[in-house]
Amino acid sequence: MGIQPSHLSEMIRGKRPITKSIADKLERVLNIPSIDWMRMQLAYEYDLIGVPRETGVIEPVHPGRVLKSEISRQDISIQELANEIGLSIHQINDLLNEKISLDAELAMMLEAAIGLKASWLLSLQNEFDMVVAEQNESFMAKLQHIRRIAAAL
Repeated sequence: MGIQPSHLSEMIRGKRPITKSIADKLERVLNIPSIDWMRMQLAYEYDLIGVPRETGVIEPVHPGRVLKSEISRQDISIQELANEIGLSIHQINDLLNEKISLDAELAMMLEAAIGLKASWLLSLQNEFDMVVAEQNESFMAKLQHIRRIAAAL
């Protein structure tokens, strides 16, 4: 596969994620489609944070919850992570405790630091934000009002 044996060992033990490039290599060697490897990685990451999948529906999860699990799994301290990406511990804690949203720049810095795909983290944030918006009764009433006005035009 062209990777170090220690990296393969870490992937098998769940200490290193299966990236797209690794999934492509696994497809060539084992003839199991790359997308299946990526789905298994995603399912594993959801299992790590305790997201129920019995119903076949995965509930939206704040990316801070995933990150908290991942930095623990990789045995990275919050101080180390904050220093590495140039943020304060307070900012990292706010994200991990789901008090702030993840933006594109922070997602990209986190990808560089811990290896979780920025696009995946941002998709988690987007899904989470949509659910929060849908649960906001005043916003949903405003949305319904806008739809009525738009339908009359």
